Amino acid sequence: ILRPRNAWILFRNEMLDRVPRLPDGSRQPMADASKIISAWWKQVSPEEKYRYELQAEQEKEEHKRKYPNYRFQPK
Repeated sequence: ILRPRNAWILFRNEMLDRVPRLPDGSRQPMADASKIISAWWKQVSPEEKYRYELQAEQEKEEHKRKYPNYRFQPK
């Protein structure tokens, strides 16, 4: 069972396709894409971040309903 996504992950997933591609047309390595998106996240207004935080909270509540006994256990 996967953990519910947080606001940053929701934003990152939404922005991933907007990251500029490499000259050969391939995607940036994930580490580089995350750095670019992280810089964008830092520029997002509090109102826009709130939208992602609200969505993350909704996912968290839905996750609790589906998996009431779930406890995160790192491997």
